[in-house]
Amino acid sequence: MCSEKIVELEIPVTDVAHSLASELANKLKLSINDLPDYWIVRKSIDARKKNRILIRYSICIGSKPQYTGMKQLINRDIGADVLSLEYGSKISPRVRPVVIGFGPAGLFAALYLALAGLKPIVLERGRKVEERQMAVDLFWQSGKLDPENNVQFGEGGAGTFSDGKLTTRIKDYRSRVVLEELVMAGAPEEILWLGKPHIGTDILRNVVVRIREKIIAAGGEVRFGCRVDQFEAENGELRGLQYSQSDGATEYLPVKYLILAVGHSARDTFEALKKAGAALAAKPFAMGMRIEHPQQLINVSQYGALANAPDLGPAEYKLAVRLPSGRSVYSFCMCPGGEVILASSELGAVATNGMSFHARNMAQANSALLVNVDVSDYGSEDALAGVKFQREIEQRAYRLAGGRQAGLSQTLRSLLPESEIADNNDFSRRVIADMSEMPAESTLRPHTVECHIADLYPDYIWRSIKEALPMFDRKIHGFAWGEARLTGPETRSSSPVRILRNAKLQSETINGLYPCGEGAGYAGGIVSAAVDGIRCAQALRENI
Repeated sequence: MCSEKIVELEIPVTDVAHSLASELANKLKLSINDLPDYWIVRKSIDARKKNRILIRYSICIGSKPQYTGMKQLINRDIGADVLSLEYGSKISPRVRPVVIGFGPAGLFAALYLALAGLKPIVLERGRKVEERQMAVDLFWQSGKLDPENNVQFGEGGAGTFSDGKLTTRIKDYRSRVVLEELVMAGAPEEILWLGKPHIGTDILRNVVVRIREKIIAAGGEVRFGCRVDQFEAENGELRGLQYSQSDGATEYLPVKYLILAVGHSARDTFEALKKAGAALAAKPFAMGMRIEHPQQLINVSQYGALANAPDLGPAEYKLAVRLPSGRSVYSFCMCPGGEVILASSELGAVATNGMSFHARNMAQANSALLVNVDVSDYGSEDALAGVKFQREIEQRAYRLAGGRQAGLSQTLRSLLPESEIADNNDFSRRVIADMSEMPAESTLRPHTVECHIADLYPDYIWRSIKEALPMFDRKIHGFAWGEARLTGPETRSSSPVRILRNAKLQSETINGLYPCGEGAGYAGGIVSAAVDGIRCAQALRENI
């Protein structure tokens, strides 16, 4: 990516903010005025030694390259200038590709198809961001849920109301394409070089709108308030689908090529696919509770005396432990300076998640603590047995909450034996000494209800969390603080279903159907879902 000289910088963190230009000038033995053009390739924090925390930079000496995003893929794949839109300009309406779902996978699949001149039609059951935000705000204020337009369903997918994390473990050249498109749509440029990039829900909402506008400008069409109810297949070939509009009207749409990019909560869509003959399989996932701590506690535990250094920002953590039982417990979607949110999508059921704004400047930190759930735990061989299991937990939570949309909450003091509470450990006691004035209640709105998680979850889940907490406290001192609070249920960590596909990324049983993204069981986060959406769009284009 950098064709010129790379300079590695290692800058110790102090109480005073550093100047990158000054540090680079010192490294190159130049004055600041004589510095050549440069740009950041990589920035990360090394906090393994609390007494010497480092900021590491990789700096490219030379002019910053222009961001090309999806254009480089289109030019490489079909040799066409994305501005001319010549490729596919004569495409028949009969074979216009359809994309179901407008989360990261659907968003980037549609963007690729539109820029390739294929004029995709997008069907999204929820609403555009502007209208979706109003519905979600009303839900968090009153508990009034719209089952078609909520935290799970709508433009941008579930990630729109999250921390907007962009970390991924996949090594795929398309990841850079995704990040560049996000930057060109208004995301902070720093996501291209930070070791743990994130956008934040406040900025992500605007980014999604700009990508939608780019799709439409390139010939794509986005239809909101359209829930797909039926799929039609004949002799293993996709023929069409039927969808319901928000006014109750139904419409049949002939379809030959379809990218299915529904999220992990599109349970009725899974049922419709099964009925149409799509090959499905149950897959493992994980569930548990959100845990909240004062952000300052996490800062001190992770950074020690430098907890408030201006170059560090709010601290994060990533924890995992394997128990003697064989179960794994791990942190997931950690949100520094954020809040726990209601994330339900079905009436009579409760689900939660975590969310942060870009600044991550709220008083509390939260993360899911999840326990792995295997297919054998479902008690059934049905492909949708995991969906049924999720529903049972969420509906039980609704009943325990008194028949309303409210989170279930419990302090660690009421869960752990006194000897395992961090307050009784000398080091942890010093870490949390200044925490007494921090909020003790959950950040979840509008309500929480005190409840022992043993009433919500099977033994193997709640006992695993209980067993893991003291282990986590040994890694992050103060983690098992008595006033730390569990709130849940967290049941939507990933899809409990996989829509089986072949080497050409099509359904194993229905030609023309391309299952992709998190809901189909092939991704786990914004970037990996977006990358999978692009891959499926590329495969579809090759087949037209």
